[in-house]
Amino acid sequence: MLIALILEGLDVQLLSMVGPKVIQEWQISNSAFSQALASAVVGIALGAALGGWIGDHVGHRRVLLWSMFGCAALTALTALTQNIIQMATVRFFTGIAIGATATSTLVYMTQALRPEGRASVGALSGACGPAGGMLGSVVVLLIEPGHGWHACFIAAGAAMLLTLIILATLPAPVASMGPARGGANPDAPPTKTPLFTAKNRRINVGAPLAFAGITYMGYSFAWTPMILAKAGLPLSEAVMGYLAYNVMALLGPLVTSLVISRIGTLRLMITAFLIGIANAILLANVVGLHQAGPSDALRFVIYLGIGAMGAIYSILAAALNGLLACGYDDGCRGRGIGLALVVARIGGLAAIIAGGMILDSAFGPTGLFYVIAATLILGVCGCFIINRHVPARQSLAPVLA
Repeated sequence: MLIALILEGLDVQLLSMVGPKVIQEWQISNSAFSQALASAVVGIALGAALGGWIGDHVGHRRVLLWSMFGCAALTALTALTQNIIQMATVRFFTGIAIGATATSTLVYMTQALRPEGRASVGALSGACGPAGGMLGSVVVLLIEPGHGWHACFIAAGAAMLLTLIILATLPAPVASMGPARGGANPDAPPTKTPLFTAKNRRINVGAPLAFAGITYMGYSFAWTPMILAKAGLPLSEAVMGYLAYNVMALLGPLVTSLVISRIGTLRLMITAFLIGIANAILLANVVGLHQAGPSDALRFVIYLGIGAMGAIYSILAAALNGLLACGYDDGCRGRGIGLALVVARIGGLAAIIAGGMILDSAFGPTGLFYVIAATLILGVCGCFIINRHVPARQSLAPVLA
């Protein structure tokens, strides 16, 4: 299951990593290239909603397998695109498959577990996106220099197809253990319960708002290779900067899964949000100084700051994944997670569109980081609205305030 999320993270971030090469080959601007990135985000939002809704009706394993097949085929098809319109179209449909995969995988894993284990597993799943980003960095560094960016997508599609074959042929041990461990059978459609009720009102509002702020930050850093390339660094160093982001992002969910039950999600998320706001402002100023007078010391601080933002993003995303995993009833969990992911992708879409426009403007990377700081404030507001935070040093069952 986790491999599926890792490959989903690979596919989402791969286009960003080869972005400078695509822009150079097709002679297009950052704003034009953002069409391909944005279309994928729109598709992910749609796929997240459809995947959760369909999974609640027919079972999430079935949705997972079919959506992974779509991911594999469409990722490989990206290699055959010859202009930005073709790429944007293919990436839109790829995004639908990715969104359905993400929602179905998270619900499928957590639904078979006891409530007290869902938060930690949900948090741990947050490591998969960064792991996929690290894998994507390796793919680009090994394949792109000798075979071009097209081959990177073919390799990613092949890896997804292999994973799909393994998942389809293996039995479903999680499902067989579900009832024995106090969980639901994820192969069977759960008993449906309403999502939009008074009981769910605050989590339905607060969780998507917090996720939108988090996702805006995360998708803004999809521009990292372009930010560093704009500063005059070669693609190899620009990709290494993105690798630093993903290496640090990989650590966040691992830490979160260990401490989430000790300090609770509210305290953890507020602390991470405030540190993220301060770090974004620091990066804005350091990048400005580097543009005025480049130096190795300033470059090191930029890499360090980008890495710190990776850790902050993954901690926040992991904590919110854990909260969502135990915050909804089985009968509406797929739709609840889908709702949060849809609104989150709206934040991501705004980041992709605004990122290209800001980088092409006079504000440049400095302005980009200031906008990130502003959107993280929205995430803080969402945290205070949510009334089902995982409490500190208590059972991880949802707090139904």
